[in-house]
Amino acid sequence: MQTIKEGDILVATWGYTMLLATWCRVVKVGKTLLVEEINGRALSAAEHEAQNLTTGYLQFYSVPTEIAAKHHDKPVQFRLYHRGESWKGAPAHMGYRDLFFKPWDGKPVFEDHCD
Repeated sequence: MQTIKEGDILVATWGYTMLLATWCRVVKVGKTLLVEEINGRALSAAEHEAQNLTTGYLQFYSVPTEIAAKHHDKPVQFRLYHRGESWKGAPAHMGYRDLFFKPWDGKPVFEDHCD
């Protein structure tokens, strides 16, 4: 398994009829990871074209930003627990849902927001 260090970006994709991405940055490494949720941004049409990425209605590729996500004006931090080849956990504001995070490989991530 890849070594995780502070500052690394992790991503989880999830959804049933939609495919969404949740991004986080590692804040502290221990038996668990303390992470901070960060925002993603959709690539522009020019970026899609330049990278030869095709999409349909309400579909796009996204990448992380350096901007911390906020919930009720507070940064969102949570713990991830090691599970096989990924890390499991979710921000409290997502309720019961556990996500499986993997290190981001630097490539844009496909999202489909059409439900």
